[in-house]
Amino acid sequence: MPRILRVRSLLSALLLSFACGPAGGGGSGDTEATSEGTSASEGTGTSEGPGTSEETGASASASATTSASATTGATTGESTTAASSTGERETESDTASFPPPAPEGCIDDAEAGHHEYTCGEIVFDVEVPEACLQEACGLIVDVHGFSMSAAMEDASTELRRLGRERGYVVIQPNANPAPPLASWKASDDPEVFAMLERALKVWHLDPDRVHFTGFSQGGGMTWRMLCAHADVFASVAPAALAEGCAFTADEQPAREVPVLYMHGIDDELVPFSGAEALMEQVKITWELDAGEVIAGDEDFERTRFLTPSGTPFEWITHHYAIAEVCLLLKLGGHCFPGSEDPGTAPGQPCSFACPQEAAFHWGEEVMDFFEAHPRG
Repeated sequence: MPRILRVRSLLSALLLSFACGPAGGGGSGDTEATSEGTSASEGTGTSEGPGTSEETGASASASATTSASATTGATTGESTTAASSTGERETESDTASFPPPAPEGCIDDAEAGHHEYTCGEIVFDVEVPEACLQEACGLIVDVHGFSMSAAMEDASTELRRLGRERGYVVIQPNANPAPPLASWKASDDPEVFAMLERALKVWHLDPDRVHFTGFSQGGGMTWRMLCAHADVFASVAPAALAEGCAFTADEQPAREVPVLYMHGIDDELVPFSGAEALMEQVKITWELDAGEVIAGDEDFERTRFLTPSGTPFEWITHHYAIAEVCLLLKLGGHCFPGSEDPGTAPGQPCSFACPQEAAFHWGEEVMDFFEAHPRG
């Protein structure tokens, strides 16, 4: 029966029960009045008759009310079920509304998982979380340093794992030639940036959560990307190199972008004096305040500077250092704090992990900073 007819029948039953209940009681009362004399002369109690009639009326009303409740309950139950089904359909619709990946060019397989794509002259390691096929994820480009590979970089940053856990596609390019001679040139930047743009389209990524980080030569690429494409990045995190964006009147980012910069005080490959000189220039160009130490101990210090508009520039300095010589080079503080890199990747000359127990893990600090600083 259609719901509107059930409701109409229910109302009719309720009206009828309320109408009949009092009428039935009144009828019994009339009977009681009529028979009272007879009952009295016979010595029979007369209250029983009216009581029976009232109970009968009440029973009828109760029965009708119970029936109404049952009907209403059934109707409510149907409504709840319908609402539940509607909610499930809406959830399915939301999931179904997110577009599937759209492979393009050298990205010929866009499914979740780990991929290696050869685009131009560069091989890119790309980690795609399962969640990124169902919602708009962020994007992180993580670039290694001299003599390294994408695998070596990830052994220290662990950004593939962190990206899976927190909803970011992670791109890690490999420089040519193969380790231990791998080395980046400024002429590689366009191909890396083209891969970033391609990934944004293929996986429908969130344009407000695009980030760039790199170590050593990868740090240099990070500075260059900041200077050339500040409009694209939400935040960046260069490490262990202090060149690529001079922060002068002629060479500076087109807009302020949150920066997390790390450099080892005892770095023997890229002297800390270069980092100090760059910081002085940034302070002038971006008019940074005096800064506030927000974390630290005897081995590291993290200072947060703010521009007049409130954009943060955070600087981590540390005393962790590698004692061994690598490729005839003394690295010293040119290393990743918190890394557990075993140094066993193909062609790897040595581990780039700072051997001391560190108070922080560089990759985790980078991810936390990126999550805290989307664009806008």
